[in-house]
Amino acid sequence: QQHQQRYQEAHYQQQQVMVDRQQQQQRQQTSRQKSRSHSSQTYKQQQQRRQHPSNISPDPAFISIWLEASAPNLSSFSSSELASSIYSLALLDRQPPQHWLHSFFAASEGLLQRSSAQDLSNMLWALGRLRLRPSSEAWWNKYQAAVLAVLRDFTGIGTTNLIWGAARLELQPSAHVAELLLWQAQRTFWSMDLQLLVSLAWGVAKLGLKPRKIWLHQLCKRVTRQYSSLTPGLASSLLLSLGALHHCPRMWMGRFLRSLQPQLSAFSPQDMANTFTAFARMLYTPNQDWLFEFTIAARGVLSGCGPQQLLPIAHALAVLHSNTGYRVNPDFLAALLGRARTTAAEFGVLDCVNLAHSLVYLKVAPGVGLLSALVTVFMQQMQSATDSEVCGMLWALGAFWRSGDECIWLRQNWQLVQQLVAVAGTQLHRYQPLQLKRVIVAVAAMGCKPDSTWLAAHEAAVSRQLEQMYPATLEQIMRGYRELGYAPVNKQSLLEAVARPKQQGQPEQQQQSQH
Repeated sequence: QQHQQRYQEAHYQQQQVMVDRQQQQQRQQTSRQKSRSHSSQTYKQQQQRRQHPSNISPDPAFISIWLEASAPNLSSFSSSELASSIYSLALLDRQPPQHWLHSFFAASEGLLQRSSAQDLSNMLWALGRLRLRPSSEAWWNKYQAAVLAVLRDFTGIGTTNLIWGAARLELQPSAHVAELLLWQAQRTFWSMDLQLLVSLAWGVAKLGLKPRKIWLHQLCKRVTRQYSSLTPGLASSLLLSLGALHHCPRMWMGRFLRSLQPQLSAFSPQDMANTFTAFARMLYTPNQDWLFEFTIAARGVLSGCGPQQLLPIAHALAVLHSNTGYRVNPDFLAALLGRARTTAAEFGVLDCVNLAHSLVYLKVAPGVGLLSALVTVFMQQMQSATDSEVCGMLWALGAFWRSGDECIWLRQNWQLVQQLVAVAGTQLHRYQPLQLKRVIVAVAAMGCKPDSTWLAAHEAAVSRQLEQMYPATLEQIMRGYRELGYAPVNKQSLLEAVARPKQQGQPEQQQQSQH
């Protein structure tokens, strides 16, 4: 009985221990679940805050008070504090007053040599975002020297921000500094995302830097690994920068455009204009299937295009047509001209001339509606037109004279043509050889019959620039004189100038034929 009693007590105690352990495990599991749920909620809140940042902005009055209070004390700021100050103002998109900016440049100039790479990149990025150029050339020179001192410390984002800021401010680095910046950027390609790569390419193109082929090849290779994050805006900007850098790797372009094909319907009007311009700079024509879908997508956004998009598209089509034999889709071109006619009231003088020239090179008649709109807008703003713009419009009208409907409209509005010829007559003494040729060819084509004073002024301008003119240019000018029935006073000297280069070139031609 005693043994059984002891056994029961030991068994009861063992069960009690097991129950206590189970309860303790349950309490621990419950606390873990609570902590996990709390941490997940905290993480979700942080993600939501990042995705939906607070709309609360600092009081403008407080920023003004801070600017006024800090301006006299900027000389006591450290380089990091100065960089943080201008960087914060850039994030707030707040332009500081001139006296604060003057104090900032004066205080930072003496601290540039002790600044870190991050401070230097943040400083120039902020200045570029606010478009605040340094007050003196000495500041920029000291800044470049400070960059060289900590060049290896620049990260991918730091190098990109530096080049981007310099490009925004049009601050040209020295050749040595530019070469080292490109080298450092190449070392940090691996750490750059697509946005940084596009910004870097834009800055390099904007500054007119000359990276090597291997640099551009590695940039494109890095882009290839990030096709998943490609957007129409980034793609069109990258193509535009590569076009400015005259880099067109054919095989890479084919793969890049194929990856972009599913997003063509999401292109904005500006994306379309940038892509067309990039193709024109590269003299690159995509394959027919891609081009067909791209043209359809471009036609779909024409209704939202303004002069800033229509003119680059027309110019790009003219360049591709003249240099690559690209055949412009007639329906797309008709829609483009229709949209240009609708928005012609928003054009400036230069816009009218550029669009007219694009149509001349495309060998397309503008139509009476578009022609009348362009001429009307140009004549209304002709007082602000330059010499080249007046000559360019007159040359385009001479080319449109060959089309039936356009010729009839110009004859019906002959006073506008005569007025344009008269204005050109007052500018002849400032014209270059090409302008002198174009204006006389246009006048002869339209049969304007200017008076002898006008023709004598043209001949005098030609005589002053005989040494700069090609023989073919002089021949066309002489042909224009003949069609207008004008006998040049210095006809003999003009003929000698036409024949002299030929006589000099005959021995070279004989030697080449003998060889």
